[in-house]
Amino acid sequence: MTITDETLKKVAEKSMQNAASLRDDADILKEAKRYQRAYALYQFSMEEVGKAIESVLLLVLIDPQPEDIRQYKKNFFKHTAKIKRSSALDTFICQVLYKGDYDGALLFLKSSFAEDENELDDCKNKSLYTSVIGDHVKTPLEMIDEEKMNYIWLRAITRYKIAEPFVRMLIEHYETLREYQKENGSLKHMSRDSDEVAKEFWDEITGKE
Repeated sequence: MTITDETLKKVAEKSMQNAASLRDDADILKEAKRYQRAYALYQFSMEEVGKAIESVLLLVLIDPQPEDIRQYKKNFFKHTAKIKRSSALDTFICQVLYKGDYDGALLFLKSSFAEDENELDDCKNKSLYTSVIGDHVKTPLEMIDEEKMNYIWLRAITRYKIAEPFVRMLIEHYETLREYQKENGSLKHMSRDSDEVAKEFWDEITGKE
């Protein structure tokens, strides 16, 4: 896979398109109470959002290194990495969903910080396949219930809604952002900045009486 600007733009655009399509199909299954298959499609949708975010973050860089390209290619096929990247905007989602509701924000952030991408990937497999757990053989119906499906549903729809304008903006203005970096330094540490924003918001809500 040759990584060019055009490739990264197309991956981001089409991943978001596919994320929306997967979510729409999952909604049909959710309505039909087919929670196990709905779970799988919501998570696939979330992973596509993660792929889009990963792509635009590489696209805007003025100084991508060979290691950045290798990591991108590795993560392209790694489900847990895409799940992890999809959570990058959770702090902003929290601020939108729970503005002024500090208890709700606290619960949402606690849940986000505790999210284990390996566990979610395992649940996705359990939503599709019969598994042997200890001495018990279980079908997806016995392992994935409505509560688990609702958890991934909320993540899938909110992450898509926040990511869509973010991804579109970076695709449209990546050249301007590159020019900005020539005078102000690389945006390579953007994810660290997001972590700092998350910490500041966490400190704010936990400091409320």
